[in-house]
Amino acid sequence: MELKEFIKEVLTEVIAGVSEAQEEIKKSGSTAIINATQNSAMGTKSSTKIVLNKREVCPIEIDVAVSVGDTTDTKKKGGINVIKMLEAGGEKNMQTVSSTTSRIKFSIPVVYPG
Repeated sequence: MELKEFIKEVLTEVIAGVSEAQEEIKKSGSTAIINATQNSAMGTKSSTKIVLNKREVCPIEIDVAVSVGDTTDTKKKGGINVIKMLEAGGEKNMQTVSSTTSRIKFSIPVVYPG
């Protein structure tokens, strides 16, 4: 999987999960608040937090192993790929690969739905 696809999947899944959790909380009648607005939050806010449209900007931390390399597979083009840690079932295809593996860590600021 290419790095850009992985990042897109992680972000859309996290945001969808937050939205679904918010809906479940509402349906259950709970008074819990997921991603509270500044107006509804209790206690004091730290001066180091960033707020946009009354919602805290929360970083999503990503730490991933990636590989960059050349392959004899003519269908694949260059790019940065996320290393698969587990593969199950299916047919195996052998090919010659020359690659370098690195870990990258970064964060993406997100304001969750309200």
